[in-house]
Amino acid sequence: MIMKFKRLYRSSIKLSLIGQGTDQFGNKNWGYGRFYNDADIEQIIDACLDNGINFFDTGELYGYGISEKLLGRCLSKYSRDEYYLISKVPPWNLRYNDVVKTLNSSLKRLKTSYIDFFLVHHPNPFIPMKETFRAFEYLKKKGRISHIGVSNFNKYFLQKAMDVLKSDEIALNEIEYNIFCRDAEKRILPFCFKNKIDVVAYSPLAGGLLTGKYDENNLPRDRSRKFNLYNNKEYFIKHKPLFNVLNILANKYGVTIPEVVLSFITSKNIIAIPASLSKNELLTNIKSVKLSLSSSDIEMVNQYSNVDLLKHHFDHKILRPIGWMYQGFRKQFGLAKYQT
Repeated sequence: MIMKFKRLYRSSIKLSLIGQGTDQFGNKNWGYGRFYNDADIEQIIDACLDNGINFFDTGELYGYGISEKLLGRCLSKYSRDEYYLISKVPPWNLRYNDVVKTLNSSLKRLKTSYIDFFLVHHPNPFIPMKETFRAFEYLKKKGRISHIGVSNFNKYFLQKAMDVLKSDEIALNEIEYNIFCRDAEKRILPFCFKNKIDVVAYSPLAGGLLTGKYDENNLPRDRSRKFNLYNNKEYFIKHKPLFNVLNILANKYGVTIPEVVLSFITSKNIIAIPASLSKNELLTNIKSVKLSLSSSDIEMVNQYSNVDLLKHHFDHKILRPIGWMYQGFRKQFGLAKYQT
């Protein structure tokens, strides 16, 4: 087994440096039902546990609960102490009773009696944070969750959450972070490390655009990535020097671009959760833990990829929250079928 692990600041748990994201499970926009199916998912999960990946990241938001349901079914043949689960409550369900109901639904879909890390998926300024975390503290006291976490929290919301929590602490902050998206380095990462909050990076391969599959003449066509501002010809052309550097480093070490990118992230004391779509992708991503980039390698990347050179795409701040509000509206009025 080649996997490496990180002991968390606020827990005795050691998470694998590479986890498995599951947004794509049950999500047709990412190819489920077209490019891969239930059998492929089982193969991915088996390969995860066979190769040292010991946690899965999911949430009610992913496929309206389908991700959790598929994951729960596939994991049911394994002992519960063989893996850890991260799940999340959507931003429209942050009232006390809604948090409890969401957690209970997630437990049922995941076929488990507890969730290791339960996160607020996105802050909602219209619902008092005090009420939200009162529910989290209650659920932890009852043993239904083991650790409290957050996702997409900036420094302001992190400080507010820390002030609100009375008897507990924030274990994780799950954020978007990759070679294209590094604005977290200015405030979020220093704040998290100073306050011993572990950081988990979603979209470490920029929604697949750092897999080496795409270029300016071959862009992803699925709906999920259509509004991602990375996903345009001009962006690829503008950042061609960065892609050239990644290719140089991949050739230098005889590895793939994903291995270089994931190694860059984990070298910063950050856990990465790529959403592998196949066993082969998964095994490639796992191999990244064997690669150690030198300081000169990292400096090469920094010349063409840093928080000042790269303008973060605004879908994270505008389009994505709008999409979440739309999904909340659909659920509220019964227009979306959630799995039970």
